[in-house]
Amino acid sequence: NWFNYLIFRIFVRSKYLSLVNIFNKRSIIKEFIQSNFNHNFLFNEFEYLLKNKHKFYDYLNLMMEALNKSNIQKIRSDVIIDYLKKSSLTKED
Repeated sequence: NWFNYLIFRIFVRSKYLSLVNIFNKRSIIKEFIQSNFNHNFLFNEFEYLLKNKHKFYDYLNLMMEALNKSNIQKIRSDVIIDYLKKSSLTKED
């Protein structure tokens, strides 16, 4: 809900919510947040990618390159939690 989102935005420094975007420090994967997370936005994005095959493959290649670069599949969950805590304004639990 919007209240949780506001709290999150106050205490977390990251501009991104997706781990791929966070670890690459740039927007790789489109993020649908709050009011942008609805069937219209998702449908329009999928439709755009289906109609523009070169954009779809560019997006796919960029995402795969970013995943390989960040080596995200080898990262353990405790490492991710630690990273998010360090990048946060909150004190450790």
